[in-house]
Amino acid sequence: MVTVRDARTYKLLGNWQIKCSYTKDPAWDLPTVQPEGERYVGIQLRSCKNMHPDFIKVLARYVGLYFSERKIRIYQFQNSQDAQVCYEFEQAFHSQWPQTKCEIISNSSIKSLVQEFSNLDYLIAMRFHACLLGLKCNSRVLALSYDPKVESLANEFELQCIDVSRKPEDYNEKFRKLIEYSEHGDITKKRKTQFDWSAIDKFMLK
Repeated sequence: MVTVRDARTYKLLGNWQIKCSYTKDPAWDLPTVQPEGERYVGIQLRSCKNMHPDFIKVLARYVGLYFSERKIRIYQFQNSQDAQVCYEFEQAFHSQWPQTKCEIISNSSIKSLVQEFSNLDYLIAMRFHACLLGLKCNSRVLALSYDPKVESLANEFELQCIDVSRKPEDYNEKFRKLIEYSEHGDITKKRKTQFDWSAIDKFMLK
């Protein structure tokens, strides 16, 4: 049994004559919680071979330009892949914006991450599931694409998207649109999507 979570992949597998079902990611079923306390700006990064060597430094500059008055929280989802690049961002940010509070959040459970993300006004994220969780928790999301799956999610929800492999450029328009983002009704409905377990149930109960 093969399931896919975006139209681009569904079309690709169809061209290869591979039978599959187009469904949603199971993470859409995560229960949300009410925000508690202070609101933050979230950053979620992971290492990847194709990231431009100047990207982290430039990203830190723009995060500071637009959010220097906010507290910044950097999230590691998988320490083995995320720790080094999160540390590099923290150092680059502190060197440019020493007065702004910026901290790394690691070793979090799914439950604590859902609570953390519910307290975010803005999320700038690389991982597919970080972007998805940000959408689920009603954050304004800027996607950092390292893989077609992240770009596909950004396109589906009309998110601002930056390709981390390209030479950094002027990101002012991306950040302005992130701050000014106001979604229309179709996107709001998509945020409430859930995974359809019926196909899995039929397969498992055969």
